[in-house]
Amino acid sequence: IYFRNLTPTLRSYNLNMLHEIGKTTLETYLMQHHIWLTSNAKSLLTIIPGCPKLNMLIVTFVYFYISRRLYKLTLYLRGMLLPDDKSKCIISILFLGGVIGFFYAVAAILQKTGNLSLLTIGLVSNLGGYLVYRTVTNATQKSQDVSTDKPFQKTDSDVLYDFNKKEKRIRMSSLVIGSVFVFFLGMFWQGMAKYGAGKIKPLHVGCKEWVNNGMWIPANNCNEESRGAAHREHGIVSMATCDSISGTYVWGWKKTESFTHCRFASRNTKELKKTLKKRRLVFLGGTMTRNLFHAMCRSLGKEEVGIS
Repeated sequence: IYFRNLTPTLRSYNLNMLHEIGKTTLETYLMQHHIWLTSNAKSLLTIIPGCPKLNMLIVTFVYFYISRRLYKLTLYLRGMLLPDDKSKCIISILFLGGVIGFFYAVAAILQKTGNLSLLTIGLVSNLGGYLVYRTVTNATQKSQDVSTDKPFQKTDSDVLYDFNKKEKRIRMSSLVIGSVFVFFLGMFWQGMAKYGAGKIKPLHVGCKEWVNNGMWIPANNCNEESRGAAHREHGIVSMATCDSISGTYVWGWKKTESFTHCRFASRNTKELKKTLKKRRLVFLGGTMTRNLFHAMCRSLGKEEVGIS
């Protein structure tokens, strides 16, 4: 953009690719921490473990695709919820504020009374969704009756009976479909909360059961390719150190289930020195303990220790 604005000749040309990217700048910025990166904002989302380059391509494609879809959805919702007509826009804002305030008050009451459960949330969601649905359909029907020159003539009783019967069937089917959707969505969220990975937090005491579940492997630089090879050949998902010197043995942890919340990872030198300040470590043992001692020294900044 800087070089394009240097001369009037360059400013007369337009690159459509930059224009398309610029339209979704806000969406790509908002979605990078929800899709592209993990919760610690330092590592890429892993969909295909062991294949870092293919994983990078797939995650990037999904990231840009969802960002563009979010941009189009934002434009659609803005036109639907905030129309250009001033009076309709004010009514829509008041209606949205009332609905949000009502559900917020219901949530506060449920939390205060201690009735926050999956069943209660499902019932409230179904009831509230049905009330919103009836309100929107009634308002739409009234607006159509006002806008049409010849409204529906209620003269033939058979036609009126068929119309009312079909309308009730449509409303009941919408209620059933919405209830089934809320049910499956609640079950999905419950399963993700129970068995999902969650946010990356400090390790809890129960992680001691898996802290030694790994092996020492020879690593030639802790990069994407070596991590992928370690996963494919040994089932290693993370390494204790990232050494830039070949010929060393690095400890790697095998994969643990996501619901355990025990994802081991390496620590940088500054963090280790701060943690071990005014402490004394003693290593006693054989070959494995020696590898552990060398790995600890390399983590503290002495990269030449343990070179074979």
